Amino acid sequence: LNTMPIRVFWKDMDLVYLGCNQVFARDAGFNTPQEIVGKDDYQMGWSPQAELYRADDRLVIQSGVPKLLNEEPQTTPDGQTITLLTSKVPLRDASGKVCGVLGTYMDITVHKQAEKAVKESLERQRQFVQPLDTVREEDRKRISRELHDDIGQILTALKIDLVLVDSECSCHEGVRSNMRDMQKLLSEGIQSVHSLCRRLRPGALDDLSLQDALEGLIDDWKKRNRIECEMHADVTDGNLSEAIKTTVFRVVQEALTNVSRYAHASKVDIHLVDDEESLTVSFFDNGCGMDMGLAEKPTSFGLMGMRERIESLGGTLHIESAPGQGTRIEAIIPLAFIPPPRG
Repeated sequence: LNTMPIRVFWKDMDLVYLGCNQVFARDAGFNTPQEIVGKDDYQMGWSPQAELYRADDRLVIQSGVPKLLNEEPQTTPDGQTITLLTSKVPLRDASGKVCGVLGTYMDITVHKQAEKAVKESLERQRQFVQPLDTVREEDRKRISRELHDDIGQILTALKIDLVLVDSECSCHEGVRSNMRDMQKLLSEGIQSVHSLCRRLRPGALDDLSLQDALEGLIDDWKKRNRIECEMHADVTDGNLSEAIKTTVFRVVQEALTNVSRYAHASKVDIHLVDDEESLTVSFFDNGCGMDMGLAEKPTSFGLMGMRERIESLGGTLHIESAPGQGTRIEAIIPLAFIPPPRG
């Protein structure tokens, strides 16, 4: 016991210490385990936590059931507060009758501090990412508008002029055939500009509901990919902020893009459910799946972007996948999330 890095102790039915290991004695401020024998938690100087410890001990003794992996605070002899991970089991005699309690303590203060630091870091990331997303969406909207208003109108004007030239021209058939080919190319160019504008900034989000915008995205995607895709939505658009609608649209868009590039799927199912407290978005494809180790790599920019968008709204993103078993993505976004002030 004295070679173990964790604290070990055992008490009798009156919750008096019968023994402990060297680590327990040292951390309690004593030189040897023998100095602790015969004391209780009050005599150890652990008030006001002493009664908490004794209540747990009594529960284990009376129920005969172990109490495992419980976090407990403790004040050290020098006045610091630490966090202990405790496990307690009933101590039994040769006949099997409960005669006390045996416990272990592990100091997890450093782990709790690291956990707190990670949470604070994620919170700072959320505060940083959300304004970036807003700026990015504004840039996309501006570029989309300029493409539509400038390039799109120029191509449309060229097409109209070419039609007029074709109708007035007395050229031979070879030239007229070339002009018709040019008209076709211009039509394709106009469609490409419109498609690019929709991908940069879905105008439907400005004029339609999230469900209608997603249906337009899915219809366009199915035409290009020839993959079966069904969406089932039970949402109230009035419950959704503009940030949530944009984020969900982008997440679904990115997930569909990943299916096109990597999944080799034949079917995609998308579900949106709004329970007035949170919005759940579930996405499943029956494709080739992936190794989850690859999904967690820093180079998985698409998945990282999806996670950052969801977490910037206080939500969570869960991904399940395995080779040959398809991929399931589930995002849960609180509807009443208020971003913390920047500072």
